[in-house]
Amino acid sequence: MSNLIRVTKDGVTKDFASLEDAKKEFPESEYLVVTSETPEAKLAIADNEASARAWRDAELARTDTIVDASDYPNKTNMVAYRKELRDWPSVANFSAGPRPVLKTD
Repeated sequence: MSNLIRVTKDGVTKDFASLEDAKKEFPESEYLVVTSETPEAKLAIADNEASARAWRDAELARTDTIVDASDYPNKTNMVAYRKELRDWPSVANFSAGPRPVLKTD
């Protein structure tokens, strides 16, 4: 497990993989570093990872039938997006980083 940086602003909480990423999006905020050594941090990290995996699984399920259509207009990007979704959990700090995005041409 790794550390997360948790930022809460205007009632919205967002987790980041690094302090630098948090400061880019919220330059004038206070930051809470959650280390992986405490039980609370381990629970927060596990919850964040479970939520990210659930979103990813839902995206894969949503796009299952689309990728099989030979005449889908954005097929190349859809195939690449699904590969990114499948590979995403292997990225370090995947749940605190940006989610894969379907590119449109």
